[in-house]
Amino acid sequence: MADWIRKDDVKFNDLYKKMPDIYNQYLLILGVNNDKNIFLDRYEINIQDHEFQKELLKLKEGNKDRCYFAFGMQDIDFYKSKEGKFGITHSPYSGLNVQLILVDGEFERILECFGQV
Repeated sequence: MADWIRKDDVKFNDLYKKMPDIYNQYLLILGVNNDKNIFLDRYEINIQDHEFQKELLKLKEGNKDRCYFAFGMQDIDFYKSKEGKFGITHSPYSGLNVQLILVDGEFERILECFGQV
């Protein structure tokens, strides 16, 4: 049975494209609220996919319900809930699922970052 951890009010910090470019690897850095409304806890997700930006745009436009990505044995799912909140489910290893609910507007900030990557 897998353990589930849920973190609400997650903010986007940065997105880096790793080199060399042929591997299409990204490092997504998020700030997790530590229950005192201070986003000091850093959460990192590695993603490898050459369609990363296009898939996220489809999710925002409503053309997809979920976007599935991976990095090694890690699973990364981006989704939009029925309540209209964007979230990420990250399984860093077998038996653990971390659900990260983004603060309103943070998903759009991730998309905006692609102009700088």
